[in-house]
Amino acid sequence: MERSSPIAAVLASHSAIDAELRGALSQQGLDVRGVDTPTLANLAFEKGMITAHTRDAVEGLGVMRMLAQLSDQLVDEAHAMEFITIADATLYALRHDISK
Repeated sequence: MERSSPIAAVLASHSAIDAELRGALSQQGLDVRGVDTPTLANLAFEKGMITAHTRDAVEGLGVMRMLAQLSDQLVDEAHAMEFITIADATLYALRHDISK
């Protein structure tokens, strides 16, 4: 986990998902500069690169990340670890879907 703070760990985990989507879509020749993560997930779904379940997981994590940022004083190490676990599972699903 990111050592500076639980919220930093949440943001880093979410950033890894964004980077995975951004990289995969860029390899398809899409210009995704300035595109937010939920839109990246939707684009990947529309291109048949990921399943609807994976897209929904990415969107759900985005909501969780936003809530964590809004109430960062309430995000402790246990909450951050839960988020990281879900983010890791979502990243696994992304990589699995994209590799097909």
